[in-house]
Amino acid sequence: MRQFLAFLIALMVGVGAIAGFSQPVSAQTTANSAELTETMNASLGKLPQGFYAVKSVDQLKDIMKKDDKTLLVDVRSRFEYVKGHIPGAINIPLRELAENVDRIPRKGNVVLYCTSGYRTGIGVMSLHTLGYDNIQGFVSGIVGWKEAEEPVAFLGD
Repeated sequence: MRQFLAFLIALMVGVGAIAGFSQPVSAQTTANSAELTETMNASLGKLPQGFYAVKSVDQLKDIMKKDDKTLLVDVRSRFEYVKGHIPGAINIPLRELAENVDRIPRKGNVVLYCTSGYRTGIGVMSLHTLGYDNIQGFVSGIVGWKEAEEPVAFLGD
């Protein structure tokens, strides 16, 4: 499972030499291209409509208001997290997501966020590929949260 998650993340960020792949993964890669295409189509086909749908601060606040047990996961680095995060969010850096999936419930609302949405998208896609169907991404990230002048928490608050 960890190798697959690493492969998926590397594929999304364009890293080629991973888990036995000695060349970059691309549409021109002939070795295993049919298998790769089949695997990716199967994974992408399972994604529900609007899985990455938390597009505004107001929408995130509505989700949290309707379900006070919504888990916010900040996928930025610990260094970024301590400099300010959405109150109540836990920190699981994207690079450590595979080792910490046991901290992410399979039921209830789970919303991932980062700075601007890039790492969020990778995290959401990875967790959906692992069978999670309760994961959403907050596209605006901490930047959008701060721009809306919402409160920011710091480690130790």
